[in-house]
Amino acid sequence: MRIYFISLKILLIFPIFLNAQSQNLKFEHLTVEDGLSRSIVTGILQDRKGFIWMATYDGLNKYDGYNLTIYRHNPANFFSLSNNEV
Repeated sequence: MRIYFISLKILLIFPIFLNAQSQNLKFEHLTVEDGLSRSIVTGILQDRKGFIWMATYDGLNKYDGYNLTIYRHNPANFFSLSNNEV
């Protein structure tokens, strides 16, 4: 009996995995022409709000799916990045 229940659980979960793999994913290649601060990205992260953060040697880039915002060191602003190399 125990094997039957385990097999049933696997059969019920298996379609979920198939559905997750069949989703269409969209990739966008961002370049300097699109507004990226540098062509080489040293780190990338997506936050809880969906923003994509990309670290470069010329600032921190935030992508919201439509626009890029670049954050750089500003000597006049104490709260800016301490350095452009992120």
